[in-house]
Amino acid sequence: MPEPNGYHYRVYKFNKNTYDAFANFQTLDDAIDYMRRWNPNQMYNWYIVDEDTNTKFKMNHELKLVELRPLRTLRTA
Repeated sequence: MPEPNGYHYRVYKFNKNTYDAFANFQTLDDAIDYMRRWNPNQMYNWYIVDEDTNTKFKMNHELKLVELRPLRTLRTA
């Protein structure tokens, strides 16, 4: 079911044992494109989350998407 705000993918930063929402996107491709512009050495604590399935993704050092285990809950700021 789509979210009321129309966003399905969010970029989160893991900071001090919490996940803080950073950016919202309608498509996974948009979120990936956004993150590929970053310094690959700074991606270790940034994630993309599919809000519909709660699946967590991470960009590796080759700037390719890696699917991680689904999350149980996320806390947004």
